[in-house]
Amino acid sequence: MSKEINEIKVDIILPNYNSDHFLYEAIDSILNQTFKNWRLIIVDDNSDLDNKTLLKKFSNHSKIKVIW
Repeated sequence: MSKEINEIKVDIILPNYNSDHFLYEAIDSILNQTFKNWRLIIVDDNSDLDNKTLLKKFSNHSKIKVIW
């Protein structure tokens, strides 16, 4: 029952509330992983404008979904 590594899918859930100082670094780290079969779901808890602006930059990425 072992799956091949390229069959494995990983969902990464990243909660966020006004963490813009760390958010870019966290997202960049995920984007630079060698394992490529992942999806990032960022759940934002009504952050301030700086955070929303940063998240909008990443929301167009095909593997990133932002839940406002």
